[in-house]
Amino acid sequence: MFVAPGQTAYTCTQGGFLKDPNALVRASTIFNQQTKIIITFIKYFIGAVAVLMIVRNGMRMVTMGESDENMAKDKKNLAYSAMGLILIIVADNLISNVFYKVDLTRYPSVGGAQPGIDTAQGLKEIVGVTNIVVSIVGPLAILMLVAGGYHVHHCRG
Repeated sequence: MFVAPGQTAYTCTQGGFLKDPNALVRASTIFNQQTKIIITFIKYFIGAVAVLMIVRNGMRMVTMGESDENMAKDKKNLAYSAMGLILIIVADNLISNVFYKVDLTRYPSVGGAQPGIDTAQGLKEIVGVTNIVVSIVGPLAILMLVAGGYHVHHCRG
């Protein structure tokens, strides 16, 4: 029987890992930690690709801005990359904190771990996103209002 270093070999004699509920929970948390590492690696890889695509399309727009067709294509690719990056960040938060909230501190019982929706955390996420949007859009709106007033004042003479 092959056993990875640091792991415990479970046999089926005398109940195996099923005789001790804590052993089952430990085995599931080891799997959970390994899965989190793999998912984190994939998220960082996809995020890095999205950032590289943003830089690439931005550089193409700056250096090869002669053709309107290429410019429109690069703008569209830049928008898709930015939306993908935002989606990765938001989806990770929503899935891990709101939609698939699992309490690993208590024994999952016979039915297994029951994921639940944490509405309080969901409300905090909505408030956080709203605060970010307001903190970006608010100053831009005031800046545009000032620029518009300046433009109107100087156009009338």
